[in-house]
Amino acid sequence: MALINVSATRFLLFALAVAPLPIFCLINPYLKAHPLVDHKQILETESEGQLKQAYYETVIGTDVSSDIRRLTKARARGKVQPFYSKPFPCKNTSWFKSPIRPTSVHKLMPGDIQVVAAMGDSLTSGTGATAISMFDTLIENRGFSWSVGGFGTWRDTLTVPNILRIYNPHLVGYSVRTTTSVDGRVGGAAFNVAEAGALSRHMLYQAKVLVERIRGSDSVDFYRDWKLVTLMVGNNDICSEMCYLKNPNIIVDVHYWSIRDALDYLRDNLPRTFVNVVPTSKVAYLPSVRFPNSCYLTHTIFCSCIFGPKYRANREFYISISDRLQQATIDAVHDGGYSWKYETFAAVTQPYLVNSIFRFVATPANNFQPLDIMKFTSPDCFHYNQFGYAITANAMWNNMLQPIGQKHSMEPDEVFFHFHCPTFKHPYFFTGRNSKIVSQLKKKH
Repeated sequence: MALINVSATRFLLFALAVAPLPIFCLINPYLKAHPLVDHKQILETESEGQLKQAYYETVIGTDVSSDIRRLTKARARGKVQPFYSKPFPCKNTSWFKSPIRPTSVHKLMPGDIQVVAAMGDSLTSGTGATAISMFDTLIENRGFSWSVGGFGTWRDTLTVPNILRIYNPHLVGYSVRTTTSVDGRVGGAAFNVAEAGALSRHMLYQAKVLVERIRGSDSVDFYRDWKLVTLMVGNNDICSEMCYLKNPNIIVDVHYWSIRDALDYLRDNLPRTFVNVVPTSKVAYLPSVRFPNSCYLTHTIFCSCIFGPKYRANREFYISISDRLQQATIDAVHDGGYSWKYETFAAVTQPYLVNSIFRFVATPANNFQPLDIMKFTSPDCFHYNQFGYAITANAMWNNMLQPIGQKHSMEPDEVFFHFHCPTFKHPYFFTGRNSKIVSQLKKKH
């Protein structure tokens, strides 16, 4: 009985002190500071983060067995990827690790990555990955995050780190279980500093937290290890920010410079780093997707600027802004010259999500037979489930091995349907510099 009382008390404390914070900000982002205020703003104070972590540990369960239990329930509902029993799709994986640690980011093979990390919002924190109820969609299943999760193996939980571990079993930095961003321990969130509700302007702060966390890790050779960082942000700017501003157009510039500032900081403070910068999907086109009626309320809460009745008259205007924000991500990486200018740092746009939403919209291109989006999303109809994260991981891996200018959008709704592999001819992750070499060779032939 005492344990029940303690848990109930902590649940009440969390509900009163923490839970309303992200939900209230999503419903009424106008009360958040103006986008041009100092980047040092954060979503949670240290005390709020500790309360949230206490709630996770005492009520939700952050041990691996709790994740297995949640995953088993999600599998029974068809919300996880099928187990892959065939051999790993790529051959000779041991050959794609440099015999001597490379000194150039433009000659980086999969096995050379020693550290993985990620920045962003709830789509990176793994929110709702194993959810089977609306309550579960508040849980951050970080071990299943497409870009930085390390739960299970590539056979049952396809993530970029689980792929990289085939090439380098000594990889570090990935998250393995359900926990919060303040849990920086190995075996916890590790180097996943993404926070639910994060906006573009929070990325510089996240970059600073990430650098300090990696610098302080005993498992990382800070100056010599090659690091793979993934950055995706912008959904909350579109869904929960722009419609509360006097001039919604301002979020495009804020997003552009927030990406530039975060990348500049990583370039100057995190040695030997390759950054995947992922533009958001076309969130503003979600109203064209056929969702169950049960999704109406959650869409109104999580994406009020697009789905809220109050803003419906301005929807086309907001769609145009969201398109420009998506392009601003691409422009920020290009204008900074990050993909080719530096020897030990590169940031490359991986655009697989740019047109992905159209796979779920009835168009002549798909014979008016769109994919069922609920196969890939959690019960809130907004975040991915584990199956959706696996498809996303597959798509980003493919983009990393495709030259700039030849990268594809997210492909069919099956894991491993198209799975790219490094080759002897093209063994490196593509940057602006080595993509240019490939382009020149093609012109000669």
